[in-house]
Amino acid sequence: MKPVTFVALAAVALAACTGEAPAPVWEGNSGHVDLHGDLAGQPFDLRVEGNAAIDPAVVSCRLAYTGARLTSIDVLVHAEGRDLDLRFAGADLAALRQGELLDVAPGAVAIAMTPGGEARSGRFVFGQLIGPQRDAVIPSGRGQFGGAFEVDLADGGHLSGSVTARCAQTVVTP
Repeated sequence: MKPVTFVALAAVALAACTGEAPAPVWEGNSGHVDLHGDLAGQPFDLRVEGNAAIDPAVVSCRLAYTGARLTSIDVLVHAEGRDLDLRFAGADLAALRQGELLDVAPGAVAIAMTPGGEARSGRFVFGQLIGPQRDAVIPSGRGQFGGAFEVDLADGGHLSGSVTARCAQTVVTP
């Protein structure tokens, strides 16, 4: 059984015992974007997979570091006539472990979607952040990020999904 499948099954089992909704499920380390929900009162569905999902002109991620601390990860999607920026921000995202489930809240993980606004509440499952490091920083073009989430957005919408994107750009601020 794949570790990702085990994490998903364990989350469903825990939810059944506690009465909580199951955790968002990360679809694995193959490049993909799978987003569903409601943005500004309009249904929203977007799925990118296969060669398009590994083409940095269609799907990519940008890592932002302050010193050696990873402070945000942006997944940029240019598909089906849409331009989306999905931002994951937190105290130190590089310290997260695969399968870790976090509440979306100030001081933990903040998620914002353009268009759509900031997430007011929700949950985030960290899938992976891999790549060679140089002074604790993954260089441009060398990493990959993945995760899953389910959030309520400030504009009244709701968004859930799973992403895995190659990290095309790294920005380091002293």
